[in-house]
Amino acid sequence: MGTWDDGLFDNDAALDTLEEFIDAVDLERSPMHLAVGIGIHLWLAPARVECDPDSYEELVRDHSSWVSGFPSDVRQQVERFVADPAAAAAGESRDDEIRAVVGGYCDGPLNSTLLQCEGATPVLQELAGHCRKPCAVWLRPKAWSRR
Repeated sequence: MGTWDDGLFDNDAALDTLEEFIDAVDLERSPMHLAVGIGIHLWLAPARVECDPDSYEELVRDHSSWVSGFPSDVRQQVERFVADPAAAAAGESRDDEIRAVVGGYCDGPLNSTLLQCEGATPVLQELAGHCRKPCAVWLRPKAWSRR
């Protein structure tokens, strides 16, 4: 509870907000939400993936018809993910400069196959819209001024 280190994510409030953003992508809404959502979870919530791999396996199994309809490269990434979620969530994607600003938390592998596949843009735009609302409030000059 509180703040530690210097990165933007190195505090409880930021991590809670990040979780809200991640949860804004409903993995059961559509095939693309599932594929892109898995990519987002791997990248920004690797600990969640490692702590509850069974829920992801069940989710993919429940939507196997979606997965079978994915392009082969996306399908292979999802199947690799389900086969070993901990291995799929291993590794970090931030370089030292970005880590110095953002911090070391929520830094999983950046899976460009899942995040940049055909059809990903509307899902990512929807997420960006969800993120924009609280950011607009936080970044208002009035919010930071001392009156």
